[in-house]
Amino acid sequence: MRDHVLFLATGGTISCCRDSGGALVPTKNSSELLELSRQCREFRCDLEVQTCDLAQLDSSSLDLAQLDKILDTIDHAWENPQTRGIVLSHGTDSLEETALALELFHHDPRPLVITGAMRPADDPLADGPRNLASALTYAADPRNLRQTVKVCFHSRFLAARGVWKKHTTDLDAFYGDEAATTPINYHEILGQRPKLSGIDVRIIHCYPGAPGRIINEAIAAGVDGIVVEAMGAGNVGQPMAEGIIRAREQHIPVVLGTRVPSGPIETIYGGAGGGATLGEAGVISAGRLHPSQARIALIAALAANVDPRLLLTQDS
Repeated sequence: MRDHVLFLATGGTISCCRDSGGALVPTKNSSELLELSRQCREFRCDLEVQTCDLAQLDSSSLDLAQLDKILDTIDHAWENPQTRGIVLSHGTDSLEETALALELFHHDPRPLVITGAMRPADDPLADGPRNLASALTYAADPRNLRQTVKVCFHSRFLAARGVWKKHTTDLDAFYGDEAATTPINYHEILGQRPKLSGIDVRIIHCYPGAPGRIINEAIAAGVDGIVVEAMGAGNVGQPMAEGIIRAREQHIPVVLGTRVPSGPIETIYGGAGGGATLGEAGVISAGRLHPSQARIALIAALAANVDPRLLLTQDS
């Protein structure tokens, strides 16, 4: 076996073609996607590319057991010293969640890139082949050792931590930090990677007049943790605040995020549902992470039995 880049495919729009009814269905396998990428001028990968199909699904259907499978496969691949880099293709609906999971458990200096597409494979102007070509080229380049996990989209390489989908159709679909390069040593925090499946963390959306029973229902269901998608810089109404405090009284970790696209949580407002009041009850700030990534960070912390603040406050 020679030095190579490993390409792992999981489905998503990048693999989709239209069926007889016009609906998009994951169709192309990893070998077919690789051949399409080789036809692009962005393909400058000078290493052999090995392919592997992990799934053929829409990423909105991805669950924690499947995420564990992806992480297991990557860990196993790094055991081969001739694996020079890894590229994962993924649907965009939940790409930001998987991207953070990759970052939290990536402890190898070799490049790891996640990519996808906004247009299907059978579109005359498909963007997937170019994205994949760029990702494979990046992963093969020895200059890209000891970097953060990257999200490759529209000729941009974004740090996995903090990335979020900003547009439903635009080719430049993701917002993130292009400047971040130095990875955080999460291995010191998390230790050996635990299984994530079986950890039940729910995101609860807050809105004016939201009732506290939304939180009560989660408590009754036996959730392991809650991420509240609050308003503004981290505020909720009084009924919701009462539910949150009940969760904390039962020692359920609660993370406070925001529905606002940009900016950090600031626990500065008083009153029953103010961020400062919630902070006094032990609610944890999501910092700058969107609720989707805050959920993954909380799941990882609970699975590893560590303080969630150690994962959530790295960029606050």
